[in-house]
Amino acid sequence: MSSNIEIICEWIRHPDNAETFTAGDLVMWANDRPTGEALSLKREFETKDALISEMVGALEESEEYFDQRSDADMDQDGYIPNEEMKILTVVRTALTKAREQVK
Repeated sequence: MSSNIEIICEWIRHPDNAETFTAGDLVMWANDRPTGEALSLKREFETKDALISEMVGALEESEEYFDQRSDADMDQDGYIPNEEMKILTVVRTALTKAREQVK
């Protein structure tokens, strides 16, 4: 479904179509859309929100797991992270991005 919307948006944004598709046309198009399609879009967003929430939960569990196992050694050059610390950094970055999607 989203690919159809993306195609329409790209068509609207294309410079050749800018003059033929006005803001008034967009309002009329939005008002004339079938309710079923609007409900389908709502379900699609709800599904994405649910998937993101599940992903955040899984990332939080992963963060806890790797946080308990992360460590670093020190030598003359500074700290050297173990594999778990490297993965923890990646998990925390992904978790931050996922949480931003939920807001």
